Amino acid sequence: MDIHVSRNYNIAKLQKWLDYELSSSVLLVLWYFLGFGILGTIFLAALFIAAILFIPLLLKVLWQERRIGWFIFFLIMVVGIPAAAYQMLEGTSAGFIAPLIAIGSFYFYCATLKLAISSWFHDDEPTFYDNLGKERIHKR
Repeated sequence: MDIHVSRNYNIAKLQKWLDYELSSSVLLVLWYFLGFGILGTIFLAALFIAAILFIPLLLKVLWQERRIGWFIFFLIMVVGIPAAAYQMLEGTSAGFIAPLIAIGSFYFYCATLKLAISSWFHDDEPTFYDNLGKERIHKR
């Protein structure tokens, strides 16, 4: 019994989860129209929970695929920019905008990644060099 796991499994899984994650960004638009009431707070909390639950899968696939540039871009967009915004806006009347900058930069990162991920897929067929290595092994 031969089990074949596609080399594209993690990429396809990330692409599928990005579809779900980006569709949840509709909650951000609903939150804008609902305002700061209790229902708006629930929608904003749902966005943060969805982002927090998705980040480990995202980082796992980026690390396994050796996408160091995307990993650094994640640190800048999702960690750096919101941290800088929080530092600048802390204690001011505009301090309530910092969480919105954090969630907005995360969803911008996800949208940018969604556009780029289609070029990451590997060919399932072995390459010439893979076959060459197998032939050398079998000839010995």
